[in-house]
Amino acid sequence: MIKKTAVILFIIITIITVISLFTACSEKEPEPPVIGDRTYADFAGKKIGVSVGAISDQVAEDYLNATPVYYTDLTAGIEDVILGRIDGFMTNYSTLRIFAELNGGGELECVNVPVEFFRAEVGAVSTDLELLDRFNAMLSELEFDGTLTDMKNRWLGEIPDLDSPMPELKSSGENGILRVAACGDREPFSYMGANGELKGISVELALRFGKREGMIIEFAEMDFGSLIPYVLSGKAELGLANISITEERKKSISFSEPFCEDQLGILALKQKTDGMQDYTNFAGKKIATITGAVCQNTIEKIGGSPAYYSESTGAIEDVRNGRVAGYMTTLSDARLITALPGNGMFKTIEIPGDIFKAEVGGISSNQATIVLFNEFLEAITNDGTLFDMHNRWFGEKLDLNAFIPEIANTGENGVLKVATCVGELPYVYMGANGKLSGFSVELALRFGAYTGKTIDFTEMDFAGLIPYIISGKADISIANMAITEERKKSVLFTEPYAGERHAILTLKQTGDDDIQPEDYTWFEWIKTGIERNLITDNRWKMIVSGLGITLIISLAAQVFGTVTGCFICWLLMRKNKLTRLLGNLYCGLIHGTPVVVLLMITYYIIFGSVKISGVIVAVAAFGLITGANIAVNLKGAIDTVDPVEIEAARSIGFSSFRAFLTVTLPQAVRRALPGYTGGFVELVKSTAIVGYIAIQDLTRAGDIIRSRTYDAYFPLLLVAVIYLIVTTVCVQLFKLALKKVNGGVFR
Repeated sequence: MIKKTAVILFIIITIITVISLFTACSEKEPEPPVIGDRTYADFAGKKIGVSVGAISDQVAEDYLNATPVYYTDLTAGIEDVILGRIDGFMTNYSTLRIFAELNGGGELECVNVPVEFFRAEVGAVSTDLELLDRFNAMLSELEFDGTLTDMKNRWLGEIPDLDSPMPELKSSGENGILRVAACGDREPFSYMGANGELKGISVELALRFGKREGMIIEFAEMDFGSLIPYVLSGKAELGLANISITEERKKSISFSEPFCEDQLGILALKQKTDGMQDYTNFAGKKIATITGAVCQNTIEKIGGSPAYYSESTGAIEDVRNGRVAGYMTTLSDARLITALPGNGMFKTIEIPGDIFKAEVGGISSNQATIVLFNEFLEAITNDGTLFDMHNRWFGEKLDLNAFIPEIANTGENGVLKVATCVGELPYVYMGANGKLSGFSVELALRFGAYTGKTIDFTEMDFAGLIPYIISGKADISIANMAITEERKKSVLFTEPYAGERHAILTLKQTGDDDIQPEDYTWFEWIKTGIERNLITDNRWKMIVSGLGITLIISLAAQVFGTVTGCFICWLLMRKNKLTRLLGNLYCGLIHGTPVVVLLMITYYIIFGSVKISGVIVAVAAFGLITGANIAVNLKGAIDTVDPVEIEAARSIGFSSFRAFLTVTLPQAVRRALPGYTGGFVELVKSTAIVGYIAIQDLTRAGDIIRSRTYDAYFPLLLVAVIYLIVTTVCVQLFKLALKKVNGGVFR
């Protein structure tokens, strides 16, 4: 029987290996890059943003056959261009060329709309014809003395300095106040300056008019679409921005003489050349992210769809296999991943800082710990230590195999428990000899030396950090946690110790340089896998240690579960309805709740305020779960015993208890043993989820190795084979026990 099992085991391992090799060697066909020069004709049939109340929508529809998308805020429209939600934004060319020059990190361009499509004069609006006559008189004076020409040169010539001061134009104010409606986002016509005051050529004209009239100008800033209605309602005497003079508008309101001319333009993202790709290419695509990270918001901002993963290795492998378009992580992490051996097919796409830029800090639920850490940060900032750490860990020549400097620590003040997360380079990762390494690890060790406390690290998934801190199981978490307003509602943050941006890890496309396809033979794959995942840094020790934890939890939980199951079975067998109800309620609760949920309830709620080993909590949780299964199995076995045999034993003088021990129990055990065996096998496999509560079992050890080597297949297959061997051995042992119970006959 053992030989047959060995043969079956060999066949299963061979099939898994062959399938993994085919999957590992498969390549994703990249999408062709976008090539071409951008002209206004490229926007035919596309979505074009326009301001409410502007005439751009008519031009977009009549000449480009485009679909106008209306915005009350110019900035929001341009933001949607940057994020790829619309194809372009049409408004005055003078305004757009400034945005293209000063915003978007060089990724924006302004495409001219031909003057034969639209070219208009710009003027002021009012319902007071006498006021407009005086305004026109001022324009004539400014034109005559050259002031208007100078203004056009300063505001409408080369890209103006938007932070330059306005000319000093003070009015006596002897004739009262003149209310002027204007926009705050129409550079260079009218916009908000650095000091929060309106600036621009239209604003300067209004101030000059006020000085001429002896009136104090009182500006009312609003959306472009509200300007004409605001003036028509009498809330302002004059409207000045970049209002084009059209026959349609003349039917509603009176215009001054024009003070400048302008044409339309379309602001759009620059066209990509062969082999180029940026974050806008990921709009509408699935992008991987780690559960609990803030990347979800960034993915949604660029129009992507988040796909959640508990650890980075699985996400990266899905990028490799084309299941997701990319993996969003921190910029420093993405750069290091692409530099690792075997990752030559990846490249990093940076997310602009105006979309996401965050500070990284530690978290705690204890204000005193936060204050102490902030004092420590200030100290290492002043003496240059933090600057040196940034150079070593975030520089271009980071050696992941380098050791953390020796940090002396007396440990005289006890232990400081620190929660952290492996897999986020260069913050926290598993270094040489299976020891934690990285920027955050060194920072924690230095904090321990500063406080005179020995650091006790607890490693877990990123999503578990905040619940772990809230439950009080760790004093502080030092990892790569971005400081956000949402998280501040749950935990306390330290002062920031690093800054981060987001990036997308994706496959290189045709035209990218240095694409390195992997082409391993079966033997080379096995050899390389053993060297990278087991021999290097003695990583096999993590596997051995993890296997030991798995066996300890499984065996202890089975013993505890057996005792619990017998007690619950006794409750189920009672004639008292309340007792049976309690037993049935317990079994129903256990069977109706997912195992991982029960485990986390036990850890974070039942034992939330108790400082106890996670292994003990796991034994308790799995023991209770196993107990319910054993109770149902044992009761079913007892119910199958023939009542006649029990009555016969009672008729010859056996007590109820003695009849149970000699007649019922032996038969029930023989019939329950197969189910008991299957239950133990399921228990061993179920312990694979204990990583959720920061236990480094066999599965977690494999995950940690994967996070260091980014080899998605070998550690998984190795862990699967070990589980298969363990469960097969257990099944054979139980079968021998069953054969022994049955008097040497296997049934």
